[in-house]
Order: sequence, then C-alpha cells, then structure tokens
Amino acid sequence: MKEVIVRVGPKCELKDSPIPSPGPGQITIKVYAAAANPKDWKLAEWFEGRALNEGEDMSGTVHAIGEGVSGFSIGDRVAALHDNATPHGAYAEYAVAWAFTTFRIPASVTYEEASTFPLAIETAAWALWRDLVLPTPWTPVSGEDRVPLVINGGSTAVGAFAIKLASLANIHPIVTTAGSGKAFVETLLDKEKGDICIDYRAGKDETVAAIKKALHGQQCKHSIDAVGDLAGHDLLQAIMSPDGTISLSLPVQPTDSSSLVAKTVVMSSVSIFETYAPSPPGGQAFGVMFTKYVEYAIGKGLLKGHPYEVIPGGLLGVQTALDNLKAGKVSASKYVLRVISDA
Repeated sequence: MKEVIVRVGPKCELKDSPIPSPGPGQITIKVYAAAANPKDWKLAEWFEGRALNEGEDMSGTVHAIGEGVSGFSIGDRVAALHDNATPHGAYAEYAVAWAFTTFRIPASVTYEEASTFPLAIETAAWALWRDLVLPTPWTPVSGEDRVPLVINGGSTAVGAFAIKLASLANIHPIVTTAGSGKAFVETLLDKEKGDICIDYRAGKDETVAAIKKALHGQQCKHSIDAVGDLAGHDLLQAIMSPDGTISLSLPVQPTDSSSLVAKTVVMSSVSIFETYAPSPPGGQAFGVMFTKYVEYAIGKGLLKGHPYEVIPGGLLGVQTALDNLKAGKVSASKYVLRVISDA
C-alpha cells in the first residue's frame, strides 16, 4: 500500500508499506478519505527528528478486526481517530485505529464529510466535558438557566464542533470570535439565547469590550481557545473571571509558554490522546462513551460534519494541504484527501 510520511518543513514522502494488521482492540480500515489538521505539520516542527504518518482523521470500511473487538463487521462504513505518534496513520490506503475511537456512519453521510469529525469533535468534547466539566447533551442545562461559554476561533473545526455540542447541551450564551468565517459561524448560533459571533479583526481591545458586553455582566468562568496562539490566550485571559478555566485545544510551543500571564486563571491543555492511556483515570472510558454518542447523534441527524474542500491528487495532495494549513490559507473549512476512490 501507499502511505505518506511527514517531516519538518513540512516535507511529505509517499512510500510503499505493507498493509498493517490490527492488534488486540484495534481495527484496520481501508481509507476512502482522510482530513488534514494543523497539528500534522506543527508536531514535525516541534519535535526534532519526528518522521511519521501524521494523519489522524479517517473514514472508510472495516478491513480487519483485532482480537477482542466486538460490534463491528468487515465492510462496515466507519470513521475513526488514529492514535497520535504511533504507526499506521490516516495518510495511507490502510490505517489502524482503536475500536473505541471508531464509529459507524450511515449511508447518508459521505466519506469526505465523515472524515471531518474525529479529531476535531473529540477535542471539542474533551474541552467541554473533561477540562471545563460543563453540562452534556444527556444532562443538559435546565430551562432558561444561563451558562456563558466563550470560544476563540468559532470557524475552526474544533470551535465549530464545540458550538454544536454546547448547543445540544443547552449551554448559552455562546460568545465566539471569527474573522472571514464569521458568516458560517453565525449559522451555528442561536441569537434568541444570546449567542453572538464577534469579528476579532477589530483588534484586541474592541474584541474584549464586545465580549464583555455580550455577557451582560455575567462572569465568564469557561472558555475554549480553538486557535492555539498566544494572541488568543491573551484575549481570553482578559475576559475571564479570576477562578475561570481556559481550555487550550492546542498548546503554544513550549519555548513560548513563558510569555503567558498566569494570573489565577487555570490554563488546561486538551490532550485527547490521554484517551489511549491508563492515566488520567477515565480517559479511555470517556473515549468509549463519547464515540458512541457521536455515532448516535450523526445517525439521528443531530450532528453534521464541518465544511470541507477536497484537495486533488489523493495522497499526493497531503503536501498541498499541509502547506496551505501552515500558510493560513483556509478558514471555516477542512482539507480532505480522497485516498481510495472506488467507494
């Protein structure tokens, strides 16, 4: 089979590899579509010598099932999240994922749309329910109670899925920021419940003032940075209550972390790959629970994928996708690669 190895640059190498076999608890997936994420080029730069198949988001059909896996059959249409920093990632014709981060998709959902879900929606869920410990869609906010949530970067895939999940939990008002993707973000909001999208391009001071105005005097104890830069962290710290928590979907580079002003605000970095580890307690259980909820919500039409753009060339398009992500050329959309086209 063919797969892509990503190195610093980013530099992408297409190589031949054997089709991987699943280990206990794993599934080998024939990949029809893979989605690109900013971490796919960033991690190669942050960690010297890193050279991996960095793809995490995949959709396709079940090719082989590992020992101890139940609930899946050969040929099932699925989407899955690959385990970061391990072999057999999504930028390949065949990839491996844990069964508890794999979910079935209905025939009404294309492989391309399905590939936009895994990493972004689980990051959003971890931020909302592991970091911020907010109400969930199965234990939503009661009636007209208000639980303000501020999201920096509402047009990103993580930000948009955080809005969707928070809305399903009746969390309002949702106050979010966006730039050129503002029109898209507004389609996700409920203005009657106080939700609003603020254009951050007006500048930090104006954005902070607009967020505080939208909160109508309520303190902000919960926020998510879905962008992953120092400017976003600084913006959120300016509007947080002293006992608030900011969930960082992507931490700043370690060499830059000293630039953050600590104050008394808790900065909690999302680490959804703790889902695969025995510590902290509950990580794997969270993965099992939430993956099942995603399968249910997609099947019921409660959740839709993120807007996407297909990059031509199959796996050869990974280079273009990562170059464009690094250059900041995409807004309110994900890059998707059609890996195998016989679906």
